[in-house]
Amino acid sequence: MREQEAKLAVDDDYEVPALEEQLVALGAEMLAPKQKAIVDVYHDTADLRLLRWGCTLRHRKRSGWTVKLPVARDRSSLTRNEINLGGRAGKPPPAARRLVASFSRQEPLAVVAQVTTNRTIRPVRSTDGEPLLEIADDLVSAEPVDGQIVTFRQIEVELAPESDPAILAPILEILIDAGARPQPAEIKLMVALGRPALDPEITLPEHRKRPSARDVIHAAMARSVNQLIIQLPKARLAEDPEGIHQARVATRRMRSDLRTFRPLLDPDWATDMHPRLRDLTDHLGRVRDADVLHQLLQTTLESHPEIDAVGGEGVLELLSDQRRQALATLETKLDRPETGRLLDDLVAAAINPPTTADAEAPAKEQLPALVTERWQTLERAVGKLGRRPTAPALHKVRILSKRVRYATEAIAPAFGTRTTRFAKALADFQDTLGDLNDASTADHWLSANAPDLDPGAAFAAGRLTQTLHDGAATNDEWRAGWKAIKRQRPNWLR
Repeated sequence: MREQEAKLAVDDDYEVPALEEQLVALGAEMLAPKQKAIVDVYHDTADLRLLRWGCTLRHRKRSGWTVKLPVARDRSSLTRNEINLGGRAGKPPPAARRLVASFSRQEPLAVVAQVTTNRTIRPVRSTDGEPLLEIADDLVSAEPVDGQIVTFRQIEVELAPESDPAILAPILEILIDAGARPQPAEIKLMVALGRPALDPEITLPEHRKRPSARDVIHAAMARSVNQLIIQLPKARLAEDPEGIHQARVATRRMRSDLRTFRPLLDPDWATDMHPRLRDLTDHLGRVRDADVLHQLLQTTLESHPEIDAVGGEGVLELLSDQRRQALATLETKLDRPETGRLLDDLVAAAINPPTTADAEAPAKEQLPALVTERWQTLERAVGKLGRRPTAPALHKVRILSKRVRYATEAIAPAFGTRTTRFAKALADFQDTLGDLNDASTADHWLSANAPDLDPGAAFAAGRLTQTLHDGAATNDEWRAGWKAIKRQRPNWLR
């Protein structure tokens, strides 16, 4: 369940303002208040890794275990995925430990605090009875495992799952005008632990006007590692293909950066890291490839009713089975201690990149030559394509263009808007070649798996193959994309 909430600190004498006029304008009304007592027991690592990532793991009597995973944050609110797992108090169940594993990694989980909340809930509904949000007035008693009890009062505003996020801002404005003060979403636990503010484990470095090569490498590494750590829990959730996608993108960027910046990285570290990242990327890739293929085949079936629907469903069922097997293999990979060690090493590198002394030189002196080397490799590959290139040759060009794009995006903050436009042209070119590759991949998969399909599904597979071949991008489309790249080529690229 997606959760969007905001929390506000208030004094003991704070009075929740009347909201009737504003609610009427929003087509809403406030119901009678309800009372509720809540006892939460929170688990975390000794160094509070979960909390520092915006993640919490708690047990609540009667509702069981809940994991809250970070999704997005702005100045006034935090959006998280809330996963309710049920179960008795005690040791967190395996499903909960797996969901927080990328945050906790090799560190054990233990009880860090108990938080008791006496809550007054003011539900807000639309005039036709649909829930919009709840305003909770909380009297909190927070007790860390080693420490003294702390009491405080807090207002929490939480949107209903299907509510328009736009209704949150005007409600918060009224509450703040009446004297409430914005707080971090995890403030109950922070106060319980005597830590009203916590630095994130990875801090994205600020952009400097004249960055060194190390500054650029640090920023690129921190962004990718941060993305991977946050996306891996979503990758475990079978219903969220975007988590798999973004986690694989993060590992691909890191592998590309290892190649691009290798002359400026500690050679032993880079040599050790590359195969470990490749293995994780491959496991993520098997699930992601199945997701992409499933979407392509399903969309094709929906837009071509002349293809037998029952046979097409048989094709999709086989692909779904293979996807489930790939996901199970990925989960086994993520559960292994070696993956925890890999993530620990990546976080350490995102905090303090293992660069050489040469990386201290200005980015504009060191980095153009590294990206130029990748660009020249791409130019040579495109020059060898000829008039009617094969699918494998185009796929190779797509991979090379992606590497140039990732390298360009990594250094773009130091080189300006022309470099950003060049990266965008590379992305468009890569997408066009991706369409060609997807059709080729689908053709190969359909042919390879035809023996495992019943006659109706096998016939539908043949029709899908022909339809995808007819709709694939043309030579003219990708050649136009290549011309756009050449037009946007920045001056520093030789």
